[in-house]
Amino acid sequence: MEQCPLSSKDDIVKELALLYARKKLSLTGLGEVAKLIKRLGHDIPTYPTTILKTTNTPIRSRNFHHFSLKKSLLGKLKKGMINKESTIIKIQVNIDGTQIFKTNSIDLWPILGRVINSLDALPFVISVFVGKGKPPNLEEYLRPFLEELMALQSEGLECMGITYSIEMSSFVCDAPARAFLKVITAHTGYFGCERCNQKGVYDTVYHCTTFPEVTDVSLRTNTSFRAQLNKQHHKGFSPLLELKIDMISCFPLDYMHLVLLGVFKRLLTIWTG
Repeated sequence: MEQCPLSSKDDIVKELALLYARKKLSLTGLGEVAKLIKRLGHDIPTYPTTILKTTNTPIRSRNFHHFSLKKSLLGKLKKGMINKESTIIKIQVNIDGTQIFKTNSIDLWPILGRVINSLDALPFVISVFVGKGKPPNLEEYLRPFLEELMALQSEGLECMGITYSIEMSSFVCDAPARAFLKVITAHTGYFGCERCNQKGVYDTVYHCTTFPEVTDVSLRTNTSFRAQLNKQHHKGFSPLLELKIDMISCFPLDYMHLVLLGVFKRLLTIWTG
């Protein structure tokens, strides 16, 4: 059987990954399409994790637990915390990691939710991972949350005879967590800016990457992000691409890294010499 050249093989794998993102294929569906193409004579990988360039390290069940987004929302509705005059529930999600103890490297990575149009602004836990470092498998970490959210968005949430529609407002994360979730270059990289396509400049004085151009630059868009037009910005394909969200505007930039650890830190250095 004639094998396709390496360049053609890479092109097919890239197109498969883009197809997964654009058409919101399941991992099983992606694998089946890859197997079909391989049967037609093209020597390409058939494992979805290989095609998407994501890790296949499993998350042990004892290190991960999904609590349920639906139950938390129903609890707020039954307590009257969500205005019944509106049938839209707007959800904000926070994902970040924190070290539990100073004496070891065990981290806690919760997925937290908050209803922004609720009388009760307290967050609730959707899922949680506990282990050394960040979750080793992003797909497995996000999958229960994504499947539940997409089902709620498709079918709605019924409570006391009223059907509510679910809207994803934003993902509130710090810069390292956003890079992890979106599978992109870190904010310290040359193509790490999440708002424009310019290549950064390394500042040898402050030892950081800066993006000095503020006028003559092309901005990132949801379309360009999903098509991965700026290849140096992407490190793979995020499971979040399955959601009907804007991959740029739905990820607000965080105050801590931009101001407290950025501008203000530099100002303090200048002021204090």
